[in-house]
Amino acid sequence: KIGATDIYFNDLANCEYIGITGKTEEITLNNMVYIGLNSANGALNKYVRSAIAAGLNGEDVVVSSYQGHGKAVKMPINPNTDYFESISSVDAKGDSQLAEKILDRCGFTRYSGTTKTNGAYALSLNLIVNRDNKYRMAAAYNIADCLNKLGFNITIKPLPFADYNQCITEGNYDMYIGEVKLDGSMDLSQFFLENGILSAGIEKTSRAVTEYFNYRAGKITAEEYYAVFAEEYPFVPVLFRNGYTVTSADIKIELSKNSFDLYENLTNQ
Repeated sequence: KIGATDIYFNDLANCEYIGITGKTEEITLNNMVYIGLNSANGALNKYVRSAIAAGLNGEDVVVSSYQGHGKAVKMPINPNTDYFESISSVDAKGDSQLAEKILDRCGFTRYSGTTKTNGAYALSLNLIVNRDNKYRMAAAYNIADCLNKLGFNITIKPLPFADYNQCITEGNYDMYIGEVKLDGSMDLSQFFLENGILSAGIEKTSRAVTEYFNYRAGKITAEEYYAVFAEEYPFVPVLFRNGYTVTSADIKIELSKNSFDLYENLTNQ
């Protein structure tokens, strides 16, 4: 607090921002916050999942729930990645009109009370969240409010981590808010492997799953794969969290690639 620290870093994992004298700079981490979706629930078909992704205002979640410490996304790619712009086709602010059109096209044109229904299923869903994380708790209420305006009826279930984890493992949920730290290659394999630690609720035979491994094998491009992802949304990326550094006046931080990065300065020809 008296300015004697050269460099201070906080990844905000504990949701606590500490004010320190010096130059503050936000750093986008590879920590992706996302909405997990239980495809076993007939109401959560690929069209409804796409409507959720389209209608969600991720920028509002960043500002209101994460106090601005993050970057909103619609794709599971760090927004600072070189090819992010070429594969992100939906505005992170959300498009409620597009979401409503998608819901209408798949039959959710009637109401049961305040909840949209297609006759077979109603968009009445529970959203479980780890109550021990203040940012994710705030995000749950923000997300529910956004989706309720589209005709959903979202019930939030705050749970201690052990119970939250058990519900996901047993499939006792409709939606959950999760967070994962991706590696530098944005590897999503643990979402799509048969016994992947993040694969709960994901339909393993969907194109978003099968085409992912073709993408990793180099058989299709990133643009081709993420177009498939956007058609099915096996999960909905919301944001990548920020951490921050505070430095004294005579320290300048320049982030660069690792010195052992085999792919530095290489481009596709």
